[in-house]
Amino acid sequence: MDESITSRASPRSLHSRIGTPVRFINRSRSRVKVLWLNYQGEQVLYSTLEPLNGRYDVNTYVTHPWIAREEPTNAVMLLNFRKIYFPVAPEVRRIENENRNVHVTSEVVITPNVPYTLQECCKDRLKKIVLPQNISQLPLPQTIIRQIAQSV
Repeated sequence: MDESITSRASPRSLHSRIGTPVRFINRSRSRVKVLWLNYQGEQVLYSTLEPLNGRYDVNTYVTHPWIAREEPTNAVMLLNFRKIYFPVAPEVRRIENENRNVHVTSEVVITPNVPYTLQECCKDRLKKIVLPQNISQLPLPQTIIRQIAQSV
């Protein structure tokens, strides 16, 4: 399991007072599991989305966190550019000609959790292909070698 999600105080659902509709949209090239974090912080599978625009609509609550994981690798995915999605209170719009209110569904876009800079991408790749004891022998500036060595 990814330590960046589990090492801190575990996010969990708190209460079910303010409901809100949410639509999860998978923009990745992989199948993605959509998981709710229950009242004990345990992951509960709600849906598996197909690649490239798979969608899942759910009625949830403001204090209920959600995460997404890539199905084959269990890698953490991003939900609106964050590792954990916390729903917000729904926007309510009045439809005057029908004399009623509607809740606007929040859209949550799921994308891969990838490095954002070329330097981060290169460091990530080097960590995978170079043994830790050989990092210092790479023909790279010392500042980069130190950064790679610190993150191994």
